[in-house]
Amino acid sequence: MYAETNNWRSTGECIPWPFVGYLASSEKVNAFETSTEKFFGPKHNWYAPKSIQIGKLSDTPFQNYDEFPYGVLQSNLSIAPGQTKKVVITLGMERNREQVQTTVSKYNNLEYAEAQLQEVKTFYRDLVEKSNYN
Repeated sequence: MYAETNNWRSTGECIPWPFVGYLASSEKVNAFETSTEKFFGPKHNWYAPKSIQIGKLSDTPFQNYDEFPYGVLQSNLSIAPGQTKKVVITLGMERNREQVQTTVSKYNNLEYAEAQLQEVKTFYRDLVEKSNYN
């Protein structure tokens, strides 16, 4: 799922936004939602979103200048009792759709994604440990 626009809620000059936002999954995406109104319903019920209640997303591409990008992905998974399944969700920004595809392809490799996650955990653990020294 992509989000592209020339300007995200500018408070000053209208400066072009040079990025493509994206949300991707290592599993097949069966449906998606980009509208908070369509996902939550008119009363924006966080506890019982309308789309969850009816079991269907609208597949509406992001084209709203009044909202920030919003994304929900639906994948149909079957998991047997006691079975585990790892799924990689990738959220980010790149300069163009080609770079998005390159990044998503890398992170859809579970071993690569887990190695990158470990690097991030190590970085922040080390940062916190260093900050504890007064």
